[in-house]
Amino acid sequence: MLTLTANARDILRKVPHQPALGPGAGLRIALSQSKDDVFVTALATTPRRDDEVVDCDGARVFLGPLAARRFDGSRLDARTDGLGRIEFVVRPG
Repeated sequence: MLTLTANARDILRKVPHQPALGPGAGLRIALSQSKDDVFVTALATTPRRDDEVVDCDGARVFLGPLAARRFDGSRLDARTDGLGRIEFVVRPG
């Protein structure tokens, strides 16, 4: 299962507080539909039926089936770039 670093957890715990998303929202990681072997992230209001849900103290990540297999045993980290944008990085467990 994917685990979250403290940075990722702290950032993702704020997602449900965004007015357009709501209390069950999280970050979804899934295989790109337009590029093979590329995973994309997006905020989602709820998980899809076949998503694996990782919930770490209110920080929610929804993994599409291929992402769940690919990132099993990995850690999701987050950081802010020089422009204040959030970047997510998956690292080996």
